[in-house]
Amino acid sequence: MRKQMKETKFRIHLVGARGRMGTRIAAIAGQDARVAGVVPWPRDQPIGAAVRDPAQPDVVIDFSSPGGVETSASLSEHLGAALLVGTTGLGEAALRRVERAAERVPVMVAPNTSRGVALLAHLAGELARLLPETFGIEIVESHHRGKRDAPSGTALRLAEKIRGAGRTDLDASHVHSIRIGDIVGEHEIIAAGDGQVLRLSHRAESRDVFAQGAVDAAAWLCRQRPGRYTIDEAMAAG
Repeated sequence: MRKQMKETKFRIHLVGARGRMGTRIAAIAGQDARVAGVVPWPRDQPIGAAVRDPAQPDVVIDFSSPGGVETSASLSEHLGAALLVGTTGLGEAALRRVERAAERVPVMVAPNTSRGVALLAHLAGELARLLPETFGIEIVESHHRGKRDAPSGTALRLAEKIRGAGRTDLDASHVHSIRIGDIVGEHEIIAAGDGQVLRLSHRAESRDVFAQGAVDAAAWLCRQRPGRYTIDEAMAAG
């Protein structure tokens, strides 16, 4: 994917540009792409008003808020651009709006864009598939005190992978959230049986890992046909 990005620069329209993730994406994107437009917050301007570059953007990247995603979906359709949603805690209305957008543009909803987390999610499924049911499984996630949604979108994704591998006993009571300090993001899967404990974990030490992953995924997404795509598909492309 990195090789493809260097061959052809692509244009990003960034929604939520002044947030924690938006500022890092804007900084990192300049190495491989061009930010063609920014929206500090979806409600600040009408659809399409912030496109300052006469060339149409190839992808809209949204790291705003659950309520702002519906606006970003409309924006991507208005611009004919792909849509990558990194915002977490989406409600049913936002998810339905994203599904409608996928009928016209390529769409990806990725609660975590880290390559390491993509691998952790894969390993979570393998862990659940290979361990006997006598092993209990718990998920613990930690984030900064300002993060509103709990559990995190990543923790929910890990739980879904584990349940999809056959461990349907992993319900909400086995997913634990911590909100403290300025922790960027930590996720741990703990499996324990008689006399042994297995831990799989990922710790993000900088938001740049998510920002770079989002730029990489966006580079791949904007070359796809309309429809729904996953971060795993983008990562598998290299």
